[in-house]
Amino acid sequence: MELPFGSHCLSHFPSYVPGMPAPSPPPFKTTTRLQIRAFQDNDAAFWLHLRGQKSVLQPATFGYAVPPALNMWETWRKLIDEALFAGIIEVKGDFSGLVKRLEEDEGVAWDPAPEQQDERGKEKYMEWASRSHPAGIILLRVHIPKNRDAELGMMFSPEWQGLGLGIELLRWLIPHAFDQLGMHRLSLTVKVSNERARRLYEKVGFVLEGRRKAAVWEDGRWEDILEMGIVAEEFWERCHVEKERAREE
Repeated sequence: MELPFGSHCLSHFPSYVPGMPAPSPPPFKTTTRLQIRAFQDNDAAFWLHLRGQKSVLQPATFGYAVPPALNMWETWRKLIDEALFAGIIEVKGDFSGLVKRLEEDEGVAWDPAPEQQDERGKEKYMEWASRSHPAGIILLRVHIPKNRDAELGMMFSPEWQGLGLGIELLRWLIPHAFDQLGMHRLSLTVKVSNERARRLYEKVGFVLEGRRKAAVWEDGRWEDILEMGIVAEEFWERCHVEKERAREE
């Protein structure tokens, strides 16, 4: 899903300074390392910071990868108001001083005591103390309510990518969408070149459902768009199989 990004007149909003968390409303949901909260007006500055980075925008947009227009925050606020679910993703302050151990590309494991690990794993450790507190955004949109199909879109700042936060977020959000929000399926679109995102979605249960050939012009060539989805019955069956496998082990 392509998300519109931007900010209204920046003089109306506090400046976003990486590494300096802004005052936030209480979190709607917390996971091991994350807290998800509602959007507020002063998030425009963080949104512009996120949208203004080519490394974030280009993999996510199907349109022009250009700096945001200053009047686009109004468009974004309208999208938030109409969304089924919209939230700012933050990393808990309790984790700001811990050392995390990366696991493959996604970094799903963490450990505050690297000295207990063998030498081969030490290059996988990263300090999070210098990382900014706001990490990204998450959005679910329903285009035709009777079909109970929510379109998923999410973004993380570069400094928070590759640490397993996307998996942690979706492992909570997917069952929440089915159990609490009444959805029957979740859908998304992703560029074929965005391999990291594709692997993430596959790990949490999304499957390839379609392919739009030569749908995006980028870097002097045509690129395909992949359509992926996950249905409630298949998701719960997958959960059951994983639980049974864990019992056997």
